[in-house]
Amino acid sequence: FYRIVTSAFTHLGLMHIVFNLLSFNSINRTLERKYGSVFMLYLIFLFTVINGILYVLIFYLLSLYPWRKGLISSLYYPLIAVSAAGFSGVIFSLLTVESYVVEADSLSVFGLFSVPRKWYAVVYLILMSVIMPGVSFTGHLCGVISGFLFVSGYLNWLLPMHCLVACERGFVGSLLKRSNAFVFIPELHEVITSSLSFRSM
Repeated sequence: FYRIVTSAFTHLGLMHIVFNLLSFNSINRTLERKYGSVFMLYLIFLFTVINGILYVLIFYLLSLYPWRKGLISSLYYPLIAVSAAGFSGVIFSLLTVESYVVEADSLSVFGLFSVPRKWYAVVYLILMSVIMPGVSFTGHLCGVISGFLFVSGYLNWLLPMHCLVACERGFVGSLLKRSNAFVFIPELHEVITSSLSFRSM
């Protein structure tokens, strides 16, 4: 079961790592300024676990599919005989959150065209799958799903804000505060919990 977490930090090559780090740095910078470093550290861990569980669940359900003979089998087996590695599922989770947080009605996709911000992650997912067919569509889809669950408020019960604030003031925070890039959780952390739900958007 540990692979549910460790798979997100396993990459298939140098370019895989570099591309994910560049994407993560760009997206996380915006969210960290809004929610704080400790909160984002916890959120990344939360997305890692949820995405891993969703991924395993999806392919477990596919494995129960009854048609396994002939042509159907040849098309079906590649769907379940897969493995996934990399941080891009979490990046898609953060991308989904960012698309709801950013103060704009539409977002540009590769500078070519704009889409409503709530559809940005979905459009980006489809384009990435077309441009780079070797990437894990299901892994990225899990990221979009978990990100949507977060911005919709369905994961609020998994956000122990008082504990996170206590961590920030304790040992974990003392370590992270050594960095000049550290961002404190906003003082009115009670407001954060309510503002994490975007049901009205």
